[in-house]
Amino acid sequence: MGLPEPFELVARALQCPLETLRVDSGLNRHPKWDSMGHLEIIMALEQSYAIQISEETIRRFESMSTIIEYYEKLKGRP
Repeated sequence: MGLPEPFELVARALQCPLETLRVDSGLNRHPKWDSMGHLEIIMALEQSYAIQISEETIRRFESMSTIIEYYEKLKGRP
């Protein structure tokens, strides 16, 4: 099984409809993306994208745009 698409990964972690997420969604910019939701996203990123959880990664992945950017790097896209 390949890497889950960023929107699918975040929607699953937040338990929200996929269509509620946009590129500018992020911590406190989506109804379900609060501190607890962010924790769920970070754990999903650790499991699916093999990030190392740290203070830096917790801050870094506070938005869809940074998650998408990281996914593109993992997939080898410029």
